[in-house]
Amino acid sequence: MVLLLLQPHPLLSLLLAPKLREAVFSLSSSQRPCSPPSSMGCSSSSSPDRGRQWPEGEMKTPQMIRDSPVPLLLLLTGVCINGYKPVIIVHGLFDGPKEFKTMFRYINKVHPGTEVKVIDLYDNLSSLKPMWGQVQGFRKAFDDIVQKAPDGVHLLCFSQGGLICRALLSMAPDHKVHTFISLSSPQAGQYGNTEYLKRVFPEFVKKTVFRICYNRVGQKVSICDYWNDPHHRSRYLQSNSFLALLNGDRPHGKMKGSEMN
Repeated sequence: MVLLLLQPHPLLSLLLAPKLREAVFSLSSSQRPCSPPSSMGCSSSSSPDRGRQWPEGEMKTPQMIRDSPVPLLLLLTGVCINGYKPVIIVHGLFDGPKEFKTMFRYINKVHPGTEVKVIDLYDNLSSLKPMWGQVQGFRKAFDDIVQKAPDGVHLLCFSQGGLICRALLSMAPDHKVHTFISLSSPQAGQYGNTEYLKRVFPEFVKKTVFRICYNRVGQKVSICDYWNDPHHRSRYLQSNSFLALLNGDRPHGKMKGSEMN
């Protein structure tokens, strides 16, 4: 299995025609694209963000990634879909299948015949339900699709969905996933005053969210399941029931065989 976490990678390179690439690179005149455009990435010395000081705690996903498929597809440049393997898409926090309609159309337009499954579970506000419960639900839907794909599948997971997919794969040694791509996903945990945080806890700031998250009640909210406050590490390790287990920070028996994945 090929595993990609927040890195430019191979799945769906055929989705980007030359004109589409040019459109992407012209989105901002203030930033220079890699040269040539077909390269896999820029060196650190040519990065326009080198040396930039970001506001404390700010970890925002660019809005254009969620509103347009073009930047999202650019992240996938270089991946070849081999043998028309099905593509399974798992949405993120406060999202659902409708946010991926454009992605669905692009895949089928450029690579006709590809089966694309956007799992319709825990949409919108339901995405706030406990993470382990979501993992079990997505796993059942995932298994139903994989059973009909003897040659394997590609798994594309966005934001919170990246954590769900990673946990799912850790619990399924024989998953038959050829390529797993986790996009804009808080694999090391979330900590910062993001737009999503304000929607869930409008009256709190990042320095006080741990008081809500690090207890039994808080662990029933998905974002609390991966809230990783570096200033309260001991409470995180003691109270967190999802990320601490997924990252191996605390002994557990939920993911047997995870060492092989």
